[in-house]
Parts: sequence; C-alpha cells; structure tokens
Amino acid sequence: MTLRLSLISGIKLVKRETRTSPGSREIWLEWFGQTWKLGDSSDAALQFLRLIASSEVTEAESKAMGMFGLLTSLNEASLLIRRIWDGRLVRAESIPVDFCQGTEPDSSRVPRYRIADDVVVCPWQSGFLLERVSGGRRIHIGDASLASEVLRGVHGVPAGILGEVVTELISSGIYVDAQLSRSRDHHNWAVHERWFHLRSRRHRAAIIGDNFGAVISEARASTYLEGTGRHHPLPRSRREAEDQISLGEALDRRLSRRGYNETNPVSSQALSNLLSGVVGREPFNRSYPSGGAIYELDLVLAVRNAEGVPAGLYIYRKESHTLEVLNGAEPAARMCDDARVAMAGSAAPQVLVIMVARFNDLFRKYREIGYSLILKHVGIVMESWSLLSVAEDTSCCLLGTGTPRLLQDYTGWDPDVAASVGEIAVGSRS
Repeated sequence: MTLRLSLISGIKLVKRETRTSPGSREIWLEWFGQTWKLGDSSDAALQFLRLIASSEVTEAESKAMGMFGLLTSLNEASLLIRRIWDGRLVRAESIPVDFCQGTEPDSSRVPRYRIADDVVVCPWQSGFLLERVSGGRRIHIGDASLASEVLRGVHGVPAGILGEVVTELISSGIYVDAQLSRSRDHHNWAVHERWFHLRSRRHRAAIIGDNFGAVISEARASTYLEGTGRHHPLPRSRREAEDQISLGEALDRRLSRRGYNETNPVSSQALSNLLSGVVGREPFNRSYPSGGAIYELDLVLAVRNAEGVPAGLYIYRKESHTLEVLNGAEPAARMCDDARVAMAGSAAPQVLVIMVARFNDLFRKYREIGYSLILKHVGIVMESWSLLSVAEDTSCCLLGTGTPRLLQDYTGWDPDVAASVGEIAVGSRS
C-alpha cells in the first residue's frame, strides 16, 4: 500500500537573521515553541513545504522533485502526517512532543492496553478521531468496525490489521498499559478544558497552509437573530450628576448580590442605563473592546419582574434602544428559576441577562481562537455590568453556568449559529 505524506497543521515558517552574517537570514520551522532549522532554504524547498502543507506526496514524488532529503528530515522530526492503509482505515498524524511516548510491550506477560486518560475521542466521518491532549499523535480511524475494536481496548497486540493499528496507537502514546497507574499530573484538568486551552493559545506568526488568526477574505453581513418584530421601548438612558461615582469607588463597592426587593423591582430606567452603558451606541466604538470590532455578543433579557417592562423574553436592539420580544412570561420565568439554581440563591433574579454569541461572525475572521475570544469578551461585559450596577444601585451576580438548551427551545435559534455563553442575574437591592 502506498504511504502518502503531508505536513502537520500549525507549522510556522520563521526567518531569523544570522549572527555571523548580518543581513542574511536562516529559515526555521516552528511548532508550538519548538524549532527546527531548515537545512535547505531554497525557493524550491519553500515551494515544496507549501505543497505538502495543502496536499500529500509519496516518497517517489518527492524524489522526482529532488526533495527526498527534506522529506526524510521532516519525517524524522515527526512533522509529517502519514496516511496509511489506503487512508480509508487509519490516518496517523505525528505530533512532536518528547514527553508523550507510549509504553513498550512487556514480553514477560500479555498486557492489556487502554486509551490514555487525556485522549479526546471525536466522531469523524465514518469513524473516530483520537488525539492525545498533551501531545503524541492524532490518529483518524475511518473504518467503523475497526474503530469499535480500538475503543474497546485490547489484550496484547493481535495479528493482522488490528495489530498494526494497535502498534501505531502504542507508539503514539494514545494506548497505554492498563496496569500502569493512572497519571496524576493533570488530574485537576477536565480533558476538554485542557485540550481547549492548548489548542487556542498559539503564537502570532504565519502558519504554513493553515487558516489561523485574521483570515477573513471579504466583508459579510453579520448574523441577525430574528425576533417577533414587536418592540418594547426603553426610556432614554441618562446619568445624573449626583449618581456619578469614580471607577475606584465602583471597584471597592462591587459585590455579588443574590437578594431582591420584589415590592420595588428593578426599573426600566435602570435597565436602560445599564444596557446603554455596557453596550454603547456607536457601531464600532462601543464601551468595551472586541476582536476585529465585530461585537459578536447580543444581550437577551429574561424579565420576570421589572417596573415598566412586561414579563417576557427579549433581545436588546441597541440601534433603536428597544427590547424586541422573543417569547412570553412563562419561558422567562423558567430561565430565571434555572439561574436561581445555578447561583445557589434563594430567590430567582428579577431579570436574567443572557449573552448570546453569533459564532460565525467571529469565526470567519478568527479561526481556532474564536471561542477563546468570545469568553474574553464575556468577561469584559460581565465586569462592565458589575461596575455600572454599583452606580445604578442594583443587585448583580455573575453566573458560572447556564442552560443553552432553554434558549434554543424558546427562540428556535440554531445553537451552532448562536447560543448563550454567559449569564448575569439582575434585580433591585433588597
């Protein structure tokens, strides 16, 4: 069977000025902080790198191009994806991390192998993609029956194609000896959180054959989250001179408050001031920064009890400074009660502010780091709301969890297009 090779994703091409010959530059390859000096830095070599970053070559094809030596060096450095067994069964991607070696079979016994603790398993095409979070190798098993055998774990190394796959898994560090004690090195990390952390923290540089960072090619209209078309007006936002406090005072007085005055609920004027102050009115120069000035966050309000605003589910439209109706009072009350459980409070918030991210708006420009940027923006909005709540003398509590499914049920929005990414419980001071 033909072995086909291509460059792993995330390789960056770095030009460095040499110390011995000022003005001349050496070509280096970099992957997550690890570097390899490129012996052949000719234009042909650079063109070959770009070729294997976007497509595959065989060893014979590399020889015909005069690049077999470069291909061999890249393979020895574990910088190549190896597509084997016709590519329909297994696609193995080496990841150059020294500390993630698999265990060698012990000839004195028949070991049982299991998947390492920090392996992410994702459905992919007709099979599964296995990747060790801390490094090692990414392997795609495209045959469903073979994938089921691999995910089960095995006794020893069987013969045939399964044995070849198991050997590949052992050498990659994805399979480890089942009798070995489970690693405690990363026991405080949830696997998905560590994977997300490592994969969203790349260095700034051009990456060969990879879309990472600012890659938007053309301007597109932002996603518009549809409502019912019925709008509830908000009073004009205002800030009285006697209500002004310094930033330092707001920071000192900020507290998470979970108690509310139900007989004197939060007013529409306070909500107007908070929404206008946090979101701002200018299209591209708002009260908080956003990657690429995209501002992918919309604010949805589940109103349970507010003076001047009927109970219901709304989305804030900053252009008209109005609340557009999304749903009625019952869904809003359900979402507020869910927030009460999430913050372990005795009372449901009078208003639940839900930050909804329009994912595609940001992902078109920022690939792979888009979700991490969204979370940063959520933090900024939360802090801004907290500080303004001090000036408005309203209760505010930032939530660590939420229920995106409820928002999906009550709005009909596709959760892959727009979903809740943060919540703030709001009400009047008790």
